[in-house]
Amino acid sequence: MVNNLSSVLSLMLAISVAVERVVEIIKGIVPKLSKTWTGDWEYLRFALIHMLAALAGTAVAWLGHKEIAAQVPVLAFDNHLRSGYLVIGLMASGGSAMWNHALDIVQAMKIGQQKANPVVGA
Repeated sequence: MVNNLSSVLSLMLAISVAVERVVEIIKGIVPKLSKTWTGDWEYLRFALIHMLAALAGTAVAWLGHKEIAAQVPVLAFDNHLRSGYLVIGLMASGGSAMWNHALDIVQAMKIGQQKANPVVGA
């Protein structure tokens, strides 16, 4: 179970990094998105960036859905493929820092399990 969770988190981390790169490219193309807006308009800029991240994550999930399903069958979403793209996109739009932290926790759990249950003869 820990290995499966580790695979899911590693994949989400990779997708999140890809999403961050795409958003940075878009911000480079549209310089107004990379600069702070005045007053309440900053909330709109923040929301636009998050929507761009969600759209980029959805696009990455759509483009790589066969590879995602092959690597992590839990994320295959066989019955609801389109909603699966959206779910992965929304999850990835949270940023790679969150997934990196979660992956660190799972790796620590895995190491703890290995120390608690050493393999005899290894």
